[in-house]
Amino acid sequence: MQSFVLLSQVRKCPRYLANNHVKIRKIQRRNLSKYQRVLMVVKHTPYEQYTQLKVQGKAPKQLRWERLKDRFESHRSCVDEVRKMVEDGGSEVLVVSREELSPRHVDGIDLLIAVGGDGTVLSASHYVDTGFRFQENDGPVVLGVNSDPTRPHERLVLDADSLKKNARDERRSFGALCYATANNMHDLI
Repeated sequence: MQSFVLLSQVRKCPRYLANNHVKIRKIQRRNLSKYQRVLMVVKHTPYEQYTQLKVQGKAPKQLRWERLKDRFESHRSCVDEVRKMVEDGGSEVLVVSREELSPRHVDGIDLLIAVGGDGTVLSASHYVDTGFRFQENDGPVVLGVNSDPTRPHERLVLDADSLKKNARDERRSFGALCYATANNMHDLI
């Protein structure tokens, strides 16, 4: 049985190809013009969620608002940049939040770009149905972009003091399912 995987998985585990007869559809670098209909699925950031709770008087009082706002702005900047890249390629782009995504959004698209992190890629991939037909054009290509990758100073160091200090950022994505990040997307897409 053939299946589709993200290119990032193949790079991490080359034996996966040989053992599972995987069919890979690689996006050609800088050739987004071949995709006419593109769907961008974007995450709803914690800053947006907590801002809504704050208006209702339900937000936790110990939040680090500046850090959340910085991550939100990084994400929005990445979304805007990916959208610009796709539109510059001449493609029609529809942007949908991860929470609003439904099968009707995915129907008839050529490329699905999940901008967020691993959770956004997984959520979006649930709506991709190849119909168990393994032909060349049966379903969209899925591309994950980690919109706010972990910065070097934020990486966890596994000692007791650092673990306690850094454990507060558990919602951060490592981007293991993402092909590109906000830092390298111009080189890869």
